[in-house]
Amino acid sequence: AQQLKERAASDVGERLEALLALQPVNREDRSLLASLELSIERLPKCCLPLLPRLGVFAGGCLEAIVRDITGFEEADWHELRSHLLRAGLMEDERVLGSDVTFLRFHPTLAPALQQRLAKEEYEPLLERYWQAYHQLSGALYHLDSKNPHAARAVAQCELPNLLRAVHAALQSGSTEEGVDFAAAVNKFLRNFGMQRDYQELTEAAGKAGGAVGSQAWFLARSNLGEQLYGSGQPGAAAQVFAEILAGLEQAPSYQRCLTLHRLGRCFAFQGQPAQAEQLYRQEVDELARLEQSDLVRLQTGAAWTDLADMLTAQRRYKEAKAAYQAGLEIMKELRDTRSVTVIKGQLGTLAWRQGELTEAAKQYQEALSFFQRINEPASEAVLWNQLGMVYQDAKQWEAAEQAYRQSARLNEEQGKLTNNGGAAGTWNQLAQVCWATGRAAEAEQWYSKALAAFQGADGRPRAAVTLSNLAILLADDPARLDEARGLAEESLAIKETLNPAAAQIWNIYNLLAHIATQQGESSQAATYRAKSRQAYLAFPAWRQQTQQHEELIAAVVHASADPALRQEIEPGLNEMVERGWGNLIAAIRRILSGERDEAALSEPLDYQDAAIIRAILQGIGGDA
Repeated sequence: AQQLKERAASDVGERLEALLALQPVNREDRSLLASLELSIERLPKCCLPLLPRLGVFAGGCLEAIVRDITGFEEADWHELRSHLLRAGLMEDERVLGSDVTFLRFHPTLAPALQQRLAKEEYEPLLERYWQAYHQLSGALYHLDSKNPHAARAVAQCELPNLLRAVHAALQSGSTEEGVDFAAAVNKFLRNFGMQRDYQELTEAAGKAGGAVGSQAWFLARSNLGEQLYGSGQPGAAAQVFAEILAGLEQAPSYQRCLTLHRLGRCFAFQGQPAQAEQLYRQEVDELARLEQSDLVRLQTGAAWTDLADMLTAQRRYKEAKAAYQAGLEIMKELRDTRSVTVIKGQLGTLAWRQGELTEAAKQYQEALSFFQRINEPASEAVLWNQLGMVYQDAKQWEAAEQAYRQSARLNEEQGKLTNNGGAAGTWNQLAQVCWATGRAAEAEQWYSKALAAFQGADGRPRAAVTLSNLAILLADDPARLDEARGLAEESLAIKETLNPAAAQIWNIYNLLAHIATQQGESSQAATYRAKSRQAYLAFPAWRQQTQQHEELIAAVVHASADPALRQEIEPGLNEMVERGWGNLIAAIRRILSGERDEAALSEPLDYQDAAIIRAILQGIGGDA
């Protein structure tokens, strides 16, 4: 089409037929190659010797990088560039969100030109190529924290070159540079949800090796650990990170702190927030003893943030908010817009856990909009899931289901099924919405699908949650009580190996008590209720969770000291009996009659009611 603007149709047709005849018959792209030759032969003769050097690129390149790699003189490049644009063999476009120009080649140009490069010319050209892209990957890696829109737009355009160049670097024998290059490229592969390319590059970097303790060894092993963690194998990843710690010097260093952080995430993934908290606190302490560069401060902000997540998981909300604020201040000072957005989203989770649904939804929606703009589907999936939980708590069932389906779709597209925050966790949530809206059979299908995924991976904590959820569903059917009990016992066996607070083990004991009661096993039910109460009251934050009943607790404490006040609270107690709180009110009335034996008072109660009784007794005893 470009040639027809300047040449007669008959001339173009005759020449194209001649060029087709020169192409091998078995080449599927022979017509494209002939068309390409038709355009190339119309270029000025002075351009033809320069042209093959562009064959080192994959599909195009940033204009700013061309001359550094090809060695073109400015005048020569200016002339070649203008003729390629005029011939339609290249287009120039402004990269979204930046002032950078990307030169997009005709699809057949670079592969055809590469065939024209002699080996003695290609090898030094390839070395300059991967070194230039190694430098670019490092610049994009650091730009991503401050201007992710621009960094990711450039990385998206240059991804074919980055992948080709990083594999060339790993094959060159320059181990340390190659592994460092791989670490930078992997950041963008993870962000873009390109799991297969990420895994292939991680494996290639791992084969590059390096002596124990060297930078190449550290990066290669760290990439492997990150790949295992990202594929839903936190136990295997933890082993790798523990080996790295053992291979590093014991004195504080940035590498040690980074590895402590990654090991902490593995414990968090496995439902062990107390152990993760300890590692994050150690990391913060060691980071404070290093020179306070921007890199160290950035890692300190990340450590405070993940520490806050663990405090939130243990329901230590006041401490969590202080830790989030510490991380947020650092990220704001560093102008790390992505991390600031992440922390605001986590503050949304803190608000959600405290019942502040409107604030939680606002924080999540703002964060979701940001990650959609910078093309980070993994974070989008997480935020859709969190929004779904907010809508679910607000009983906005349709909005919750749509949010969960969006999250599951994004995770499935990335191949993230059992990963932390992956599709299987969202299937669990979809099951809950189906159950709440009267679709028990559909709910069971979602639970079963999630359970199959978790049991086939290193996802024991989440398998335990799914088992108990499925047991709760089946416990509504008298014909399936034995099946429900088996699932609950399987869940309990897993939860007994986890941190009791994170596993909320009192819930599974309570469920087993409920099932045993339905099966007529009153003695076994009483045993399970006792274990549920013991586990919950051993949980440090139990008192904080009774605050919603503070008015009732205070009224009973005052009435026990002044019998004249008892008549004032009786109407409220009677109302609570009508609302199904009969066992609790019976115990309260025994307290008002003078009984103080906590074990006897709590015996018929579940863990929540028992906590209220303990709070009342502590108030009477002056321990409130």
